[in-house]
Amino acid sequence: MLNMVTLFPVMNQEIILSRKAYYSIGMASELSPHGTGANLVLDVRLKGQIDPETDLVVNLVDVQKALGELHKKIDHKHFQFDVESFSGDPGSHKDIAEYCWSILEKSLKFENAKLVELSTLFGEDKEVLIVGK
Repeated sequence: MLNMVTLFPVMNQEIILSRKAYYSIGMASELSPHGTGANLVLDVRLKGQIDPETDLVVNLVDVQKALGELHKKIDHKHFQFDVESFSGDPGSHKDIAEYCWSILEKSLKFENAKLVELSTLFGEDKEVLIVGK
């Protein structure tokens, strides 16, 4: 005999979803005129209510597509030379985090959820947190 569990989502309650993505990027460095490589961990948080028709806050496939678009723009790219918005400007950790926010804010628009927080971790110790309005 199978045990069946029925989940009853709590309607009108805000839910926060978190999704991480990992990138390898190049950045300007005082150590080398060509820059250095860095690992970037991006943590995206969306906040919204459960849709009564789908029982979802958002479809995670749509979130993954948005992260995939960002992936195409920044993964294995040198920000100073390969990312158009920076064109020659080395950019700071904060600039890179704000760039990621601007890209994701446009693509993570849903009827019942929105991007509320983005955290970037460069290497092991340089973190930038952006909290939306």
